[in-house]
Amino acid sequence: MRKTFTVEGNPSPFQRTGKGFYTQGRHKQWAKQVAVEVMMQNRGQKQADPKAPFVLVVTTHPGTRKDGKPKVVRGDVDNYAKLVADCLQGVLYENDKQAWAIVGAEGAPWSNEHGGQSVDIVWPKNRAAVSDALQAFLTAIDPGGYCHES
Repeated sequence: MRKTFTVEGNPSPFQRTGKGFYTQGRHKQWAKQVAVEVMMQNRGQKQADPKAPFVLVVTTHPGTRKDGKPKVVRGDVDNYAKLVADCLQGVLYENDKQAWAIVGAEGAPWSNEHGGQSVDIVWPKNRAAVSDALQAFLTAIDPGGYCHES
């Protein structure tokens, strides 16, 4: 089973402190917005087993400035994915520890001012399928194996 959700707004990543991760202020607001949007978009759909393992892909899309140029995604893409993974606990799955993979990526800019995030979640049948899919993904984005080689 696969589900895709989109959330428009100003994405916020987890922030790291010397003592670990925390969320406050705009981070909490974004986490709540993502959880509510996903619940609304998921209403009435067939539900996956909340205890089943899953793969989560979170793509953060920057917004567009008034002059038409894309804004810059600030923060590490994995921290954007971590915030989404945590805020979807109890919404789509019991605990993000069930994840076989969590992928964070930066996507193409959206035409709105703030951008947003697209969230894809898959409940695969077996772990080998996840490994094969990730290898195929890496091959697709670097078919010759020469990425960033000088």
